[in-house]
Parts: sequence; C-alpha cells; structure tokens
Amino acid sequence: MKNSHSWFSVTLRACAWLALLLLPMTADATAPPAEDEGQAVRWIALPFAAYDTDNGVLYGIHTEVLLGAQDPETPPVRLSALLRGSSRGNWHGRIRHVQASGKRPGNMGYTLLGEWRHWDRANFFGIGNASLGVPQSAIGEDGMSPAHHGLSHAILRGSARQVIAPHLSLYGAVGLSWSRVEVYANSLLEDEAPFGVEGGFALEFTTGFLLDTTKSDSDPREGVRMEAGLRGAPPIPGGSGRWMGVLGRIAGYHAVSERVTLAGQIRVDRLWGQIPFYEMNCWGGQRIHWGFGGAMSLRGALFGRWIGPGKLIANAEIRTDVGSHEAFGALFDWQIVPFVDLGAVFGTATREPGVLLFAPVHPSAGMGARLHIDKSFLLRLDVGVGVDGTRMPSGATQSRPWIGTYVVFGQLF
Repeated sequence: MKNSHSWFSVTLRACAWLALLLLPMTADATAPPAEDEGQAVRWIALPFAAYDTDNGVLYGIHTEVLLGAQDPETPPVRLSALLRGSSRGNWHGRIRHVQASGKRPGNMGYTLLGEWRHWDRANFFGIGNASLGVPQSAIGEDGMSPAHHGLSHAILRGSARQVIAPHLSLYGAVGLSWSRVEVYANSLLEDEAPFGVEGGFALEFTTGFLLDTTKSDSDPREGVRMEAGLRGAPPIPGGSGRWMGVLGRIAGYHAVSERVTLAGQIRVDRLWGQIPFYEMNCWGGQRIHWGFGGAMSLRGALFGRWIGPGKLIANAEIRTDVGSHEAFGALFDWQIVPFVDLGAVFGTATREPGVLLFAPVHPSAGMGARLHIDKSFLLRLDVGVGVDGTRMPSGATQSRPWIGTYVVFGQLF
C-alpha cells in the first residue's frame, strides 16, 4: 500500500517495458484463422509479468480460444482461462465458457463460469463513503496495514440470455459462492467486526434485460448498451447472509471521426438486507466483477477502498486509434485513451452531507493504452490519479494524490 511519486516513474517504465515485451510474445502465441469448412479458429496464449498497484508484481498466463466466424448473426464460442499470482499474496484463477447469443430474435446464448480468488491483503477501511485511509506511519516494513485482512472467494455461476426482440435480450443467472475471511490482529476489521466476518455460502439469483445496439463486443464505435436487473440471495443453511438488490447500467459510444470514439458509462448497484461486507465490493449483473476502486471501476483508488450497500460509478473515455501493423501473422491495433472516473458509495445508516447525498464524490483521471489483437483480443493498460483522505496520528484529516497502475484483459465497458 506504499505509494509515492517515485512509484509513478517506476510504473511508467514497467508499462513501457511490458508493451515492448508483449509484442513478440503475443504474436508468437496467436494462431492465424483456420479455413476448415468455414469454421475460423483464433487463439492466444499469453504469459505475462507486470506491475499493478493493487497487487504488486503480477505474473501468470491468460489463454483464449474463439471458435467460429466473426459474424453477428452466428457469434463465436469463446473459451478463456486465467491463472495469476502476485508478490502480495493475491491469487486469481478463472475458467469461462461463453456462447454469445448474437442479435437475431430467438437466439439463445449462455455463460459458464468457475472462479477462485484469494487475497492476503484485501482492504477494509470501514463501511461508508467518507471512510478514511491509514497514515503511512501505520504501515509496517513488510507493507502490511491495519486495513488488511485475508479473503478467499470461490464461485460457480451459470447464465443464459434469450434475444426477444431486435437488440433486446432477457437474461437469468444463478451462482453458488463460498467465502472465508481471516481477521488479522489489531486490524480495522477486528475493531469494527462488520456483518460477514464468519464467511460462508451464498446462492444468488439474477435476472434482467439488456439492450445492445453496438456492432462490436471489444471495440464498439457507435450505439448504446443498457442493462436493468434484480438480484437476490435467500437464506440457506451455512449461508453468509441474505439480500435483495437492483442494478442498472448505461453505456454509449459515438465516433466523432474515423480515428476517435467517445465512450461513457454510468453504473449503479444497490443492495438491502443482511449483506456481508465483502459482497458490498462486488458488482452484479449479467457479468459480475469485483472492486469499487481499481481497474474495473475507479482507476486511481485502491481496490475496495470504499464499500457500502449502494455503489455508483461514471466513466468517460476518448479512444483514439494511433496505428496498426501486422507481425507474425497477427494484426495489432493500438489506441491511446485519456479517461475520467467519478464514483461514490451510499446507503449507510449515517447520512453524509454533500452533493446528491452521495458526497464526497471520488474523482480520478488518467491515461491508458489499448492493444487489440486480430480484432478479437484486447489488453488494457491504465494509469489513474485520484485523491484519498487519510486520518493522521494527530487526528487531522489530510488529502493526498494516489496513483494507480492497472494491467487488465478486456475493456472496462
């Protein structure tokens, strides 16, 4: 959790070296399309090593296989697997099988997911939008902080999507998850003991509608994507809690020129009930992901920096094509992407004054790069700068910049 301006230069150099290293590694691992009876096969196997401010040094392998032609009427099957470790004891394994539904009414698609995550240094700063960070003096020489705890989470999830009208789909999902929490001595989690420290199982059901007028999954240039849904977890034996919630998302894309696309997203997720504190850090929907703060929401804030029953995030990007080339039988398209993020959590018992009752709204901004491989696979690098509030030993509150660096597969939205 240590952070200084010296890390900024180290991070930029790491990103530059990673970009140079990935070019030959990716090209060697990418197979050209096969023309066997009209069935295209595209694949990538990418070993990687990078620096991420939430995980330290990352290392692992990411593989994807696409079976089928790039045709919206008959979308391909996508198989992916990820195994990742880090110098801070954070581990992530995932296997996913996706049969996209396409856009034709009557089509059906499905997704099968198996995922396991473990954090030696998961963050807990308290529940609420105004929770404060810990001072540098409270962080040990080994990087351990009073905000840290151990967390393991595993999930098996299946979802189905039925196209019911042009661009409009109905989806449903069910996921069985298991969580285990390790409370460290003299930690904030030990002091506050929020609901959920016992861990346990959860069986969550999700349903909703999707509207998608875009023509590309990985690099949309025009159109909108909208989602509205419900999710809930009933009480079960050995369960970690029970909750109901609503979720919504709208994303828009507009090409202002052949090379420049404006993209924006607003997303909200609200839960009620007996909610384990770690579930407040998870976004529901047709696809789920973790983190308020970090690569998948507020770039320029720690992963899980703020949590609450409700989450609101807004992201804006300017995606600019800067060049493309072929190497080793693969096509590489490059983009630079300046971005701005805003976010807040809400729904706590104590009402925090400010704009729209959500304040303070946490801002961040930064610059990113995108590498599209054969118009089928995408690598994302983002560097974001946000503002964090810290309670000093004197009791005073101090605001300071916080720099986040992220290396991720796939777009944020």
